[in-house]
Amino acid sequence: MCKIYVDFDGVLVDTPKIICKEIERNGNCIETFKNLSWDYCLSNCNEIENNIKYLQQLLQKQEITILTHVYSEKEKSKKSKFISKKIGNINVIAVPYFLKKNEMVEAEGNILIDDCFSNILSWESAGGIGILFDKERKLENILLEMETKLYE
Repeated sequence: MCKIYVDFDGVLVDTPKIICKEIERNGNCIETFKNLSWDYCLSNCNEIENNIKYLQQLLQKQEITILTHVYSEKEKSKKSKFISKKIGNINVIAVPYFLKKNEMVEAEGNILIDDCFSNILSWESAGGIGILFDKERKLENILLEMETKLYE
């Protein structure tokens, strides 16, 4: 049975919108991530297409892991608390920003749903199944499509 990994930022919540505004204001990407107020960011982001709600339902019958890049321990901690509060008991793997997600977990034969094209490319080059998340599609529809393809 393949494992399913779901990205956090840009798939479950729209934190990239807030982060991009902060990067524009500060002018430095890495420094913005290191100094970002994650309390502010997470309390002002919106859920994307009810994906958190759907993920909660899906967890009752399917094992899923959130695989998210982080730039600091503070970010890791704040995201973990947010996820625990909003989703409940789900495995969260924080990937240091300088590593590829497929360097942190086994990609081969497993699924990654992510909104970042470079993450999908490296995942697929490591033998995984990458699904580029598009905000026009719900996580529920993507997973139903994958389930159909896997059992054809």
